[in-house]
Amino acid sequence: MFRYAHQYERSIALHASGRVDLNPLISETFTFEDAIKAFERAVEARPTDVKQIVFDQ
Repeated sequence: MFRYAHQYERSIALHASGRVDLNPLISETFTFEDAIKAFERAVEARPTDVKQIVFDQ
């Protein structure tokens, strides 16, 4: 049995309601133009990094 089954909708609802703040998990954000820098940062595997986000402005 997969213990996280059917948790996606609940997780999204918790985040959308503000009950769960995911921002502390984001170590760095990069624009799409800086995506190469994001991958270079990921390769560094810094012990304090959790997630890097690449977004299109």
